[in-house]
Amino acid sequence: MSLINIKNPSIEFDKNLCKINEEKFFKDSGNNTNFIYSLSKRISPEQIDLINKERFFAKKFELFDSFGVSFDFEKVESSKFNINLQTIDFNFPKVLADILLLYYSNSDSSKNSIKNFVSEITRKNEFNYDLNLNSDIYNMTMKRFLAEYALGMRAGSVWKRDYQADGGYLIVRNDGEIICYHFYFVKNFETYLFENTKLETPDPNRYQMAEVYEENDVQKIRLNLQIRFTT
Repeated sequence: MSLINIKNPSIEFDKNLCKINEEKFFKDSGNNTNFIYSLSKRISPEQIDLINKERFFAKKFELFDSFGVSFDFEKVESSKFNINLQTIDFNFPKVLADILLLYYSNSDSSKNSIKNFVSEITRKNEFNYDLNLNSDIYNMTMKRFLAEYALGMRAGSVWKRDYQADGGYLIVRNDGEIICYHFYFVKNFETYLFENTKLETPDPNRYQMAEVYEENDVQKIRLNLQIRFTT
């Protein structure tokens, strides 16, 4: 088995390991990981006021729905992060944008895992991939993204696969346990990240997420991508 408890004194580890603290997976989220959407129809100032004053994201989206509003993904706010996502797959920015809409409109925190949202995206299969040939294509692209980000991709810098480790990966759990994956077991490492990460809500006072604003006569909202470990 590739998951190794590093406390075992009989195991020797490569010194070129990448250490990942479970408390901080996305180290540089901020505005670089904002996704921008346009509203499908204009709403009144009174309706905007109701939405912007609402504290809970799921209730904001209930209001949008009651006003007959849907969303069109426009862009990732950071052009650098957008091109980084396209190194995973050209369609991947839209995949993440759809996942964010699912997350922010979801009121059940027990269903906020990356794995759960990717399952929903796979079911919808917006890009009409041939899932009979490869039913795991959405899983695979998400796993690759999580691994690339863990190994050095950052939202504010152009990613050229300059990995921070060439020996393996240390994951420091919140309970102090350290587990290790050797580079040869990258598939297992990807699976660990996929099964142990979730989306997280940013500070609404700092990021003003899901608040309606206007730009060039188009009403829009921003949603911020933040990922943490589940344990």
